[in-house]
Amino acid sequence: MRHSYPNALRASPRALGAYINMTQVDFYGLSFSLTATDNNTGATRSIGFETTRSDILSEFLNIPNLDDDVVVGNPDFMKELIFKNSSSILTRILAPKMAGPTDLESSSVYCNQTSRERQATSWTTTSQKCFKANRSFTCYSKLYPDTKTMYYGLVDSVGETLSFFLDASHTQPYKSNVDDLPLKLARPASAKSPPQPDFQSGFSDWHNVSADPIDWGYVILGNTEGKGAPYWASDNVAMAVLVSICRGVMHLDSADDWIDPSNSYQGAPEGGKATEFPTFYYSKILHDSAIGGKAYALSYDDVFGTDPTVYVQGSDKAQETVQVQFNGKVDVTLTSL
Repeated sequence: MRHSYPNALRASPRALGAYINMTQVDFYGLSFSLTATDNNTGATRSIGFETTRSDILSEFLNIPNLDDDVVVGNPDFMKELIFKNSSSILTRILAPKMAGPTDLESSSVYCNQTSRERQATSWTTTSQKCFKANRSFTCYSKLYPDTKTMYYGLVDSVGETLSFFLDASHTQPYKSNVDDLPLKLARPASAKSPPQPDFQSGFSDWHNVSADPIDWGYVILGNTEGKGAPYWASDNVAMAVLVSICRGVMHLDSADDWIDPSNSYQGAPEGGKATEFPTFYYSKILHDSAIGGKAYALSYDDVFGTDPTVYVQGSDKAQETVQVQFNGKVDVTLTSL
């Protein structure tokens, strides 16, 4: 395993602007840190985890079970994604988006009903708070803090369509960076009655959104590929909305509340129901455990500057020296990446 960090460390092609990034977007497997010099600031940065794997595992095992009879909005299904080998040693913790039927217990009834509802319908409940009729709010795009343009969101009178504007009076539509047309986001599942996911065609539907209308159960888990989701995975404002739902802040009306890390993953506000504001514990635990709170646990976690990225743009070599530490000791020094 020495010098090998599968699915955890990646570097970009220099043509895209070189960077080094650490990711747990598919699974968490081990804790290690990386230290390098960020060319944007000239400062030495450390990213990754100094928290031990056993401590992170304990956090996952302590995910609360709201009630055995509670299906919608109960986050305890994430504990089913902890995998150990025959010696009971942790091998990995799957990201919820990577779950398959065999990962969520063997019962077909359980897979077809309980877990599907937990993973999809529970988040649909949150969307009802976010898509409240006539709701208005402010937000930044995923490019914040590099770009601090304020956007003004407005939900229509029936709570089905979200539009964005460049002014508080809602007279200047924001045009998407995807197609230069006014951005309008339909509430996923808004055309269904009742508004909930339909998994009759099989588990594979967890991993695409080619159907119309789109489902929150697909969108917020990061599975946004498909003709039915042209904006969620590519428009800078839509991606900020998507991630803010996962972080549990999209129902807040102030842009500054969305970007404040202390508001993320807090669950229900005072007087609210925990099942209506489910906490995405996979991402919460990894962000809480990471150096500086910076982790890449969601499919699009590079929003509002909370990702563990070291930028090396402009250098002839991506980095002369990058030091990787495992269990608090230098495991390897990489040169001339």
